[in-house]
Amino acid sequence: MKQVLFFVIALLPVFVLAQSKKEVRDNKIKSTTIEKTEQKDGQSITYKEFYEEYDKNGNTILKIEYSKAGDIKKKSTYKFDNFGNVVEKTEYDRKSGATVKTTTKYDAMGEKSEETETDSEGNIIQKQTYKVDGKGLRQEAKEHNGKGELRWIKKYTYETY
Repeated sequence: MKQVLFFVIALLPVFVLAQSKKEVRDNKIKSTTIEKTEQKDGQSITYKEFYEEYDKNGNTILKIEYSKAGDIKKKSTYKFDNFGNVVEKTEYDRKSGATVKTTTKYDAMGEKSEETETDSEGNIIQKQTYKVDGKGLRQEAKEHNGKGELRWIKKYTYETY
């Protein structure tokens, strides 16, 4: 029971920020800020915990997670194409000091065809490519490391009724 309760509490911040695109768009929400108040030794401590910003289509374009001291712990920015697909995501993690940029390409059917992760200097960390059939079902996925060496291949098969 304690493990389940911990799991629910640990995921609570994720669900709190998870407004639907429709809700954000329909209510013309530009941003969401979450402040947290903790009780410790009879004292109330309030700090900004999360900030999320949206475009006019309801897409999240910025997410920031703060420490109790007000420092940025994690920061993610997003760019979208005209179809609402994420084409670029940049993530900064204070703990590791790393900034990783993920660029995603889509085929003519709107299916993900390629995803490339690069470091802050533009060096490729890894690259994944995807093949889909005419129905949009993924057939194969491959991942290469920064040197272009194949790490793995996944092949997909589907059983139908």
